[in-house]
Amino acid sequence: MTGRTAIPGYPIPRQEIQKIKFKFQTKRSWWRQGSSTFRQGSENLLRRSELSRAKIRNAFTVFLTLFFLLLIFNIALSSVDRPQVIALAAGWDFSLALMSDGTVFSWGFNGNGELGLGSSDYQDIHHLPKKIPYLSNIVAIAAGWNHALALDRDGNVWAWGNNHFGQLGNGEIKDKIPFGEPVPVRVRGLSDIVAVAAGEGFSLALTRDGKLYAWGLNVNGELGVDTSKLADWQDARAIPFPLCVEISAVKSIAAGVRHTVVLDADGSVWTFGSDSRGQLGDGRGGVYFSRNKPYKIAGLTGVKQIAAGHSMSLFLKQDGTLWAVGQFNTEAEVFSVLPTKIEGLPPVQKIYCGPSAMHVLVVDEEGKAWVWGLNTSGQLGDGSVNEIGTLLKGRGKYPPTKLDWIKKITTAALGGSHTLVLDKDGRLWAWGNNWHCQLGIGKKSMYEPKPQEVKLVQDNSR
Repeated sequence: MTGRTAIPGYPIPRQEIQKIKFKFQTKRSWWRQGSSTFRQGSENLLRRSELSRAKIRNAFTVFLTLFFLLLIFNIALSSVDRPQVIALAAGWDFSLALMSDGTVFSWGFNGNGELGLGSSDYQDIHHLPKKIPYLSNIVAIAAGWNHALALDRDGNVWAWGNNHFGQLGNGEIKDKIPFGEPVPVRVRGLSDIVAVAAGEGFSLALTRDGKLYAWGLNVNGELGVDTSKLADWQDARAIPFPLCVEISAVKSIAAGVRHTVVLDADGSVWTFGSDSRGQLGDGRGGVYFSRNKPYKIAGLTGVKQIAAGHSMSLFLKQDGTLWAVGQFNTEAEVFSVLPTKIEGLPPVQKIYCGPSAMHVLVVDEEGKAWVWGLNTSGQLGDGSVNEIGTLLKGRGKYPPTKLDWIKKITTAALGGSHTLVLDKDGRLWAWGNNWHCQLGIGKKSMYEPKPQEVKLVQDNSR
């Protein structure tokens, strides 16, 4: 029956059945092989796809890593290249910052030209820090009530601001409005200077060999020159004069509003000028008391740092204890005429005050700040404000209060009623009175009792 079609109803021959089975098995085998090949191809394609995705992920990860490394490098490089704040100074209502490249920024009130920007007007207020274009290679700064000093790396002293009492030391006294000199002038007759300080209307400079020079207002004997005109407001020296009594090996100097404090190499302290609140530490004290010759404070030894405020003097000893004379608390009727230990403080590392300041900031060994004194504008920085009371009573805080918010402090400066602080990360903070924009935060306000960050930008304008 080979080659013939099967007749219905008759059995299919065995040979035909074998052929049919062979064809079926061949097709099934082909189908299996095709399915296996398709499956294998799909698996290979999937593996290749996963491999491609992994490569893409790895490439993207490498790209992100390189991007962030480059970003971090650029930030680090820019921070290295950008000048950093290294010192601060504060007057009654203006502020100064010394940069690592020797330039100086100023902001706040400029009615006497105390910002050194080439102009002076009682309506002239700068809301933001601005670089003083006339200064370079500066290594130290000081601010008085409404004038300022800068020391360059060659030992020369530059001065600007109010010159009504000859405090700029350029041989001139401006007794007519405008009283100020808005452009820094070089102080006459000085060289090889290593430190400067400024009071209300007078200035001080220390030479490398330990000699002290003073110039400006001398109504209370704050210059330490031999004169009998202590009650004469016209007793002013427009050029630097040496002390009438030489103090051997002067180590550092500080200026209050109308008194001078000097530390010698032996750790002893000398004072002269106004003694209205006992700030000379001579056991006296009163409106009409003053000294025009240096007085060595009896029994005060082992001092390593000094500071002076409006009507107080501060002494930090080698053992970390802090001592003070004058009005260092908040009670107008109470002041100390002899050195008194400030209680309630841990071992102190640094002390800060200012010729126009009636508050104090000290730094302990952990870099934390402690404050006390007048707080009518929130200048203590703890978020509170003590409104005006009877005289000074109730207008501040004493004993010292710890400021927990701030990181380790590098340096600070205290103005009439505002405070500047530089932390360990190089960030500048300010708080207190801001009526003349002395905080440098870009706006005018009555006061800011909480810390505000100050940004120093090279091209800031008014």
